Amino acid sequence: MSRSAYFDKEAQDNLVNGLNLVANAVGSTLGPAGKTVVIARKDKNPLITKDGVSVAKEISPKDEKLKLGSDLAIAIANKQMNAVGDGTTTATVLGQAIVSAGVRQLELSEGTINRTALRNGIEKARDYVIEKIKDNAREIEDTQDLIDIATVSANGDEKLGKVVADAYQKVGKAGVVLVEETKDRDIRLDFKEGMTFNKGWTSQFFVNKHESQTVEFDNPNILLCNSKISSFKTLVDIIEEVTISQRKPLVIIAESFDTSVTQALALNILQSGGQLKIACVEAPGYGERRLDILRDMAIYLGGRVGDDPMGVKFEAMSSADFGTCEKIIIKKDETVISGGQGDKDQIAERVKSIEGLIGALKENDSFEREQLGKRLASLTTGVAVIQVGGSSEEEIKELRDRLDDAQYAVKAALEEGYLPGAGNVLLCLSKEVEKEVKSDNADEQLGIQIFANALRAPFKKILENAGVAYEAIMQQILEKADFNYGYNARTLQLVDLLGDGIIDPAKVLTGTVYAAASIASVVLTSSCIITEDPIENKGLSLNMMPAAPMM
Repeated sequence: MSRSAYFDKEAQDNLVNGLNLVANAVGSTLGPAGKTVVIARKDKNPLITKDGVSVAKEISPKDEKLKLGSDLAIAIANKQMNAVGDGTTTATVLGQAIVSAGVRQLELSEGTINRTALRNGIEKARDYVIEKIKDNAREIEDTQDLIDIATVSANGDEKLGKVVADAYQKVGKAGVVLVEETKDRDIRLDFKEGMTFNKGWTSQFFVNKHESQTVEFDNPNILLCNSKISSFKTLVDIIEEVTISQRKPLVIIAESFDTSVTQALALNILQSGGQLKIACVEAPGYGERRLDILRDMAIYLGGRVGDDPMGVKFEAMSSADFGTCEKIIIKKDETVISGGQGDKDQIAERVKSIEGLIGALKENDSFEREQLGKRLASLTTGVAVIQVGGSSEEEIKELRDRLDDAQYAVKAALEEGYLPGAGNVLLCLSKEVEKEVKSDNADEQLGIQIFANALRAPFKKILENAGVAYEAIMQQILEKADFNYGYNARTLQLVDLLGDGIIDPAKVLTGTVYAAASIASVVLTSSCIITEDPIENKGLSLNMMPAAPMM
């Protein structure tokens, strides 16, 4: 496959055109009056969505040169999504505005602008804006703040906003909120207190609540093992000590169980007429992840893990090594442990350790962040699960995208606070940047001015999508210079934004500014692109076809 290089204006034009292709599509969804985008899908019904990152990911131009520019726009959306989870559309619109103005200045200067100095100016203005956003952020005070933030991020859907707010009201900022699909046609919130994992009983013979098909024990002994239990004989002494002598229920959580072990336990339960209270559950996860979860359980329950490389051998365990809890509920495919009796100081130390692991993760490692978040929630607040259903796969996907945005926004606001929304903060800061951020270097100062003007782009796009002429309204807001005095594109009125519940998380805004400036700087300092050449399809020559056999 041959590859070619393109330089200067040709390179810049392709990057800009590709970026605009994505940004224009994504930008059309911004704000409460944003339009939906219909996406064709092979062998499936079209997807209808207003989710910026979903729109961006679907665009892939055939022309490799344009694709390079569109991929940069997608990178803005992905960078914002990975860092915060919301604000991808605003970041893309802002990045487009910086690039468009920067390229225009580069063309007018005919090569006399120092691109590095231009980038430095953009970054200097970026840092000022981020600092101002953090300084002016307000802390979440009540549930209504959460509802307002979630509603805005869910594209104005108050029902979705309330569900997400209720979820975080229960679990707090350290908790985990999961969005899962359901066959029902409604949206509901389930809350699972204590330690929850997606593994259930290994045999129906363990069930003691037949109506609900669950195993439910109060104050059970819980044996944890990091290996497969292959022989029933290894359990005989333990069963006699716990279930017969102590008359307590026994739950065994291990890597796996040999079929003969499960069958022997089931037979003993039947022979005891249900007096033998015992259940087996496979431990969640694989390898090191499973061991980490078992160690979490041990600390939460006040026990030890058998066959832990750093601990006791399974054969040497006694009831003194078992953990316990107030209640355990084991369903077919889920186990909920509540009221663990572990040492509070050890649990707090374990929580601190997991928080440290989360803090050390790379910003794009979303899977590992989610897994660690689940472990953290199990030791602290529990897990809230939003079950989302609909009449079609497309409806569920669109609802799920909006719920994801809303829950990321709420989590961000709980972490770093919030400010008025509607693009107003960036609009007002554009004027401050012009006044306060200065440089003696002319090219740096040009970068500062480009960034200041670009900060107005999200506000303009919100009003454009609402069919409103923005110029006079924008000037009126700038003259007042109040973050909270802005335009409600839903009611088409100038309002007290916080009073109308139009709110943006500070973390989303800072992420937006950083992602946009980062990608724009790459485009403005690039003067060469290298892409694969198109494959020429010359068709099949008739002269190359094999001759027909002689009759």
